[in-house]
Amino acid sequence: MILSDYKCKSVRCLLSIVLLVMIGIPLIIHFLAWVWSLKGLGVGAVEGWIGFWGSYLGGVLSTFGVIATTFIILRRNDKAIELQDEKIRRKEYVFYELQQIEEANKILVQCSNLLLRLNEEYRIIATKIIETNEYTIGKTMGKFDTDNYNQMVDEYRENIRTFSNLRSEYYELFELFKYKMNIFAKSNAITKKLNASVEQYFIKIKNSIEVLSETKLAKNEGDILLEKCLLSIEEEKKSYFEIEREVKSELKSILLQKLNEFKNAMN
Repeated sequence: MILSDYKCKSVRCLLSIVLLVMIGIPLIIHFLAWVWSLKGLGVGAVEGWIGFWGSYLGGVLSTFGVIATTFIILRRNDKAIELQDEKIRRKEYVFYELQQIEEANKILVQCSNLLLRLNEEYRIIATKIIETNEYTIGKTMGKFDTDNYNQMVDEYRENIRTFSNLRSEYYELFELFKYKMNIFAKSNAITKKLNASVEQYFIKIKNSIEVLSETKLAKNEGDILLEKCLLSIEEEKKSYFEIEREVKSELKSILLQKLNEFKNAMN
């Protein structure tokens, strides 16, 4: 690009010099002929001058033609190089977009697996709460096993920490997913929808844990309440995976579009 511009400038400079020379030569000849005539010297026959000027003007036109042709060729080469550069840049960017789609899809699969682990971890936590409640009721009946109770509380706290860590891991993954998807404008709405869905899922789990923790129920009653909580959370999980399927479908659509763009860029 820079070299081509330099060549074009050189041609323009040469054209200017040639133009000055071609205009200057007739003026100089005219001046010399006038001086010779004043001194009484012969300035040549008319036929001779006609032949001279014919040759001269023919040379001028030929020179201008060569310069103009060179200039046009350089400009065309310049445009061809620009188009080639643009093609290369476009191909590289589409390839980058394809990589983003592939990575986003992998992250989405990781998010799905993590959500299933979170769901299983919640089941363990909820079950521990029911068992702990049963022991608390047993305390009033004089059947309280302190060591067993303390062990269950420790396990419950450990499960809560595990759940919290998994949730943080999920958020980090999802932030990375959103970063990959930000380059595709039309995917923003569906990504926000997916984000809202998982937020609702975590709210359901939080509320469920609070309800189970604050309500002191016998085991049978606790099991019934737990079943209701599990069904409610299961509905949220299903909603999440439905939206996730929409996102995957959107990713597939973008992928096909970008593959076509990449093929066009390769041609």
